[in-house]
Amino acid sequence: MLFFWLYLCSLIIAPQLWLEPFVGLRTDVLLFPLWFLWLLATGRAADLVRLRSQDWFFLAFVAWMVVSIVVNPPNPYAELLITTYAKWFVLYRFVIATVPSLARIRTTLLLLLAIGLLIAVEGIQHMHSEDGLGWAGQSFAWMDEQAA
Repeated sequence: MLFFWLYLCSLIIAPQLWLEPFVGLRTDVLLFPLWFLWLLATGRAADLVRLRSQDWFFLAFVAWMVVSIVVNPPNPYAELLITTYAKWFVLYRFVIATVPSLARIRTTLLLLLAIGLLIAVEGIQHMHSEDGLGWAGQSFAWMDEQAA
């Protein structure tokens, strides 16, 4: 569950946009290999290749997108789209392998709710701070150039 939470926190809190050692670091490039090694170490790596009907449907969707991009006229975003859909499928399989039971899903949803509440508290404190800065030192409507 550790890498699942690291991935979620890196998406929701986005330290790669403001925390100095992580600025510019792509989350998937770092965490996917570490997550895979963790699944190997815990013996859950076999769950990555155990596909059920919804998994086959998702994989067929990714394959359909690849075929439609290849068959249609060249698109400047074709490589980005194929990579994005493939990453979504890999992330989906990692989550399925990491959160296998209903009890784990409940725990995951509660922790996701806790992250949301933490961000809500940060937002409220950011709105009411005297200097107008949030926890990460950003001003209101702060946005990274790359995120724009």
